[in-house]
Amino acid sequence: MTNEESEIIQLNVGGTYYTTSKATLCSQESMLKFLFQFPLVYDQQKRIFIDRDGQHFRYILNYLRDSYIDIPSDPIVQNELLREAQYYCLDNLVKFLKIGIDAFISSDEFKFVGKWINPTHGYTYDFKMTLKIKGDYKEEKQTVPIEGYILWSLEKAPENSHILHRIGDYGREFVEGTFHRDKCQMEFHGVRKDVSAEGLIALDQYRITLSEDGQSFEGVTLGNDHLWANIMQGKTEEAIRREAIEEQIKVYHQKNKQRSSC
Repeated sequence: MTNEESEIIQLNVGGTYYTTSKATLCSQESMLKFLFQFPLVYDQQKRIFIDRDGQHFRYILNYLRDSYIDIPSDPIVQNELLREAQYYCLDNLVKFLKIGIDAFISSDEFKFVGKWINPTHGYTYDFKMTLKIKGDYKEEKQTVPIEGYILWSLEKAPENSHILHRIGDYGREFVEGTFHRDKCQMEFHGVRKDVSAEGLIALDQYRITLSEDGQSFEGVTLGNDHLWANIMQGKTEEAIRREAIEEQIKVYHQKNKQRSSC
């Protein structure tokens, strides 16, 4: 641990005082880690000031220390703590609070959020896509099998569409295919779908190419005319989370600028 990481930090969170280390605050990807990249706001005793719930911050701090907390039994406190975890952009803690300890499982997966657009016929879908490497592939192979699912939600349809009434409905399509590491490209196809997805989505073929940093992608689907068309664009949940962190930091500094100008 460097001298900078072992630096002792004094915090004033909504009037409640905490002492911790910079290493603890930076131990996970969150707003608190990136806070030190910007000018900080201090109280009169030179403690870093954060305008949030001071009582609940002890849970946040303990989670940063141990990657675990004992969830409070009071449902009101649980909801309040969930809002704090969302504010600090601690995604794993948010999951931990939402689905409980027993169901909290971390795995190596590709998680994307994006849109699918058919410019010819005027359909637009939102989607959340989860893909993972199929089986145990610890060796550095250039092409590996993948599987997963896409959760579709119809956002827009033409007025004469037979599924116009299903705007906002969800349907899940299960897919499998291959990941070409050398080309940063995934090719996969639908193999089945939920009963609720009947009439809403089809089993299609997909080809997506990841950006160099792996945080976004562009892709196409194979249409009935056997031409690669329709547009798929998205970002990883990681990229979206980073954007949320940056936005929260901006809000933090804007609020403190307003406070200092009063």
